[in-house]
Amino acid sequence: MPSNLSFLVGFMFGFGTWVLQTLIVLLVYKGVVHGVRDWSVMVRAGGLALGILGVFMISLGVFSMLYG
Repeated sequence: MPSNLSFLVGFMFGFGTWVLQTLIVLLVYKGVVHGVRDWSVMVRAGGLALGILGVFMISLGVFSMLYG
């Protein structure tokens, strides 16, 4: 796989992850502010987002190692 293509794949996955995490955090924040006002939900959402990012980064590293 050419380095330009692997960079593009990594960039697209990273950008997509960033957009989805931003969307999740905004939706949760909107629900917390207008709903229950329980900040533990925000903490749980942040932990979930970081967990998803961690799994994604590990998967990307394994994919890069196997096919790069």
